[in-house]
Amino acid sequence: MKNAKLIITVAVILGVSVITSQAIKQNSNKEQVKLKIAQERIVFEYEKDQKSAEKSTKILAKMDLNNCLEDAEEQYWNYMELNGTGDRVEGVKANTYIWDTATDKKKDNIDNCYKHYQIND
Repeated sequence: MKNAKLIITVAVILGVSVITSQAIKQNSNKEQVKLKIAQERIVFEYEKDQKSAEKSTKILAKMDLNNCLEDAEEQYWNYMELNGTGDRVEGVKANTYIWDTATDKKKDNIDNCYKHYQIND
């Protein structure tokens, strides 16, 4: 009888141990799934942030390019007003070589703008 009680007690202890270890294993699997989902979310957010940063960089580069082109235009007219007579609103009168020089400088400035602010869409 003592052996039967001992065997039953050992069987119950083993059964509880098996059930407990299975529960721990299931919890561990759940935690692994949660961890994997969290890691995937982190990767997704990182990639989204990278794309957003790249987009922002492109927008800023376009703005810088536009500013550079506007400066080239402004320098062109400043040169013409300084070396000719009149102003850009009423009209500038100047010799052909002054117009040619201003046009060449403007072209060079525009080329430099595009070289400096290369935008890859």
